Amino acid sequence: MNYYLMSAGSLPNQDYRWWQFSEDEKLMPADPPLIRQLAGPTGQLSDWLDDEGVSILLGQCKKLPGLLITSLPTGRCDYQQRPIRNYFGCQATSPDEQLAIRTLTASALADYRMIGDALDQAVTTKAKSKAVSSDPGFKFDWQQWENALHHLFSMQIQDDHPSEPINEAKKWGRRLRFRIAKDSWSRRKELIQYLLNDDLPLPKHLTIILLATRYKESAFFWANHHKIGAVLSALEESAEWQQAGLIRRLTGFIRGFSG
Repeated sequence: MNYYLMSAGSLPNQDYRWWQFSEDEKLMPADPPLIRQLAGPTGQLSDWLDDEGVSILLGQCKKLPGLLITSLPTGRCDYQQRPIRNYFGCQATSPDEQLAIRTLTASALADYRMIGDALDQAVTTKAKSKAVSSDPGFKFDWQQWENALHHLFSMQIQDDHPSEPINEAKKWGRRLRFRIAKDSWSRRKELIQYLLNDDLPLPKHLTIILLATRYKESAFFWANHHKIGAVLSALEESAEWQQAGLIRRLTGFIRGFSG
């Protein structure tokens, strides 16, 4: 598994950028593969991910799953005393790591603060110095991160109503198709069940398997429904899943063709 972090340091030239971190605690400049795939040569990642609030995106690159989480709060501030945010990414490097990605995504959907706090504890600010641009302005404690991962993987996802199992995700079948709903705990529980159910394999035909966001308009997701499995958005009006039926798919195709 490869892990990535985008964050900032406390000096003016220690701006946000992506770094890959590993067991040797070295930070190497590198973008998560999912970002290159989603943004493309001319696209903007902000089309997909909300930069003002926490977004959780499970996608895949070369048929291997990856996870992106944006705007996680930290206890650090930059040189203007603005709160620094952490952006997290991880990418499976073999099919055997799919379960770990699914578990991390389920944990983030249940409570993103678990991963946010783990990162915040593992990232520590360096002493101020005349740093060069290649210096991120912080260091990473791998042991702290590894301990947090063990805790996350060992935790059982808690359900507010364990006596009321959610079976809706099982009805989706083995080929996840586009659906969108207003973000809510009941809808998140369905996604969590989907992720933790070994009988529901992750689809190979989608760029984005699921996405939970806050400030992205629903129209964008409808226009790109062929790339997406499930979306939860704070701006979606319907509390129930809305699916891309034939008429709506054709309408989106015609609009895209005429534009």
